[in-house]
Amino acid sequence: MDSVRAGGGALLPVLGFLVLPALWSLPEALVTAELASAFPTNAGYVAWVSAAFGPAAAFLVGFTKWASGTLDNALYPIRRARWLAIDVGAVNLRGYFNSMFWNLNYWDKASTLAGEVEEPRKTFPKAVFGAVGLVVGAYLIPLLAGTGALPSETAAEWTDGFFSEVGQRIGGPWLRVWIQAAAAMSNMGLFEAEMSSDSFQLLGMAEMGMIPAIFARRSKHGRPTFSILCSATGVVILSFMSFQEIIEFLNFLYGLGMLVVFAAFVKLRVKNPDLPRPYRIPVGTAGAAVMTVIVNAAVVAAGVALYYGVKHAKRRAWVEFLAPVPPPPDSSHGSTTASDAADVEDVRAGLLADEPADEASARSHSAVQMTAFMGNSETPTQSLLKSEP
Repeated sequence: MDSVRAGGGALLPVLGFLVLPALWSLPEALVTAELASAFPTNAGYVAWVSAAFGPAAAFLVGFTKWASGTLDNALYPIRRARWLAIDVGAVNLRGYFNSMFWNLNYWDKASTLAGEVEEPRKTFPKAVFGAVGLVVGAYLIPLLAGTGALPSETAAEWTDGFFSEVGQRIGGPWLRVWIQAAAAMSNMGLFEAEMSSDSFQLLGMAEMGMIPAIFARRSKHGRPTFSILCSATGVVILSFMSFQEIIEFLNFLYGLGMLVVFAAFVKLRVKNPDLPRPYRIPVGTAGAAVMTVIVNAAVVAAGVALYYGVKHAKRRAWVEFLAPVPPPPDSSHGSTTASDAADVEDVRAGLLADEPADEASARSHSAVQMTAFMGNSETPTQSLLKSEP
């Protein structure tokens, strides 16, 4: 949540946690509730896609979403080193949208544990809908409290781990320690949940004959040992990446998989209208198709509108924005003169500020002349699941 607040300022995260659950989380939860009750198997969404489009498409979806989940699990060892980190950053819409999407997705992952749940046809819909409300509240309430308790001058300080500093300023050292301990427990819980989901997905795919049978082997305690080792190995390999890099990759893979999952939902409504569905979304097939299209289109449209809305607000000075800080000139290819440094820094600053290239170039020459003049060198279900040949 710190990265959401850092990337979107004070208002955008609040709006995001109010709007995005309705546009994305709830529809995804509805689809998960209907299809998980119809296919109570550990293969989860892989089974749905197999029933709709065949085993080849199902395998590709299973692989991309397993890779996305493994990337997601690689985040938590990285985040542990950032709980105490405080840095200065500017508004970053790309980081904001990536973090918002990551915070409010993965509802279909619960379907890969349907085979381990008693009476999943009854319990899954209730659990999924209850979880949506709990998750939104768990994000929104602390965000409102932290944003309201601190002055607007602290906006630049919001980055990964800043909520512990919020606790320090509001309640003192005890609240800071409490938040850090809660963050540690939360990360461990998220890690365990994602690892379980990814591992049981592999088990379900093995039970469907899509991957080698070794992935379906269980220990005497019922755990898919080899699947867990496979997923854990992927986590270790991917942990070298940065937080934002992992989020961008996992969101891309996850988005690809969800497009097919939504399409499978509509296809099964058309192809198998009589498939037993203990829970059924209270809309017809046409309404379900429109819902999936609206969900995807609304998220894209909201992102585009928000981008230009923020640019307009910045141009009109309705909201305070931090000035972009360009990186230092690159001197890895030899020494640079004061003229080179001024030119590189001014062009970078112009690009960050959306300044036309000719204006940036003209300004850079003026800066070079001023630097020279001053003498200063410094610058700033089962049948449906049968494999087909």
